[in-house]
Amino acid sequence: MNPEGVFAAVTNLRESNPDPDRHSRGLLVMDSLLEPTAARAADRLKTLARGEYNPFHCFVADREDAFHTVYRDTARQRKLEPGVHVIGNVDATEEPAPKADRIRLQVEASMGLSRGQVWDELAGVCRQHETGTLEDTCVHLGAYGTRSSALLMLADEVTGSRLAFSDGPPCENEYEDHSILLGELSRRASYDSGATGTRSAS
Repeated sequence: MNPEGVFAAVTNLRESNPDPDRHSRGLLVMDSLLEPTAARAADRLKTLARGEYNPFHCFVADREDAFHTVYRDTARQRKLEPGVHVIGNVDATEEPAPKADRIRLQVEASMGLSRGQVWDELAGVCRQHETGTLEDTCVHLGAYGTRSSALLMLADEVTGSRLAFSDGPPCENEYEDHSILLGELSRRASYDSGATGTRSAS
């Protein structure tokens, strides 16, 4: 997330033969966070060159808008309406996505609860592993599996926002509170705004 409140996340799309010579998809997050709004970040993603990256999903959002970009040689994009959205590593327009559907239904069932309860429900969903397959939320398949987990809740005020991170599978590691980082971002945004105003006046 950047000081302007733009959030960006990327997942790979399953690909049997990814091209190692293409750009790292991690760069998409850094590039998106150069923009002051989610709409501007989405516009940047729409103009990616053909075959520049291996397939991916990219989600960008701020307090006004949210966008989902699917890239498989070229970009397809949709603006997301308010509600629950789950983005995994399959393209639901090309193949069934039962894992994403299950998670969405679980999260939708908690939407009438308080913020604290929703937070606890989300943490519980992220810890789930019952089948020992890729359909689990927290995946454990030998050398392949869930490496970390993050929970982010943005409120109108920084004091009501929360950020937690599990360094490792969340079923085995506690979520540690990193909300202080959101306060640092907010202070940086205020400082940058003031600095910009000073430069403009001078």
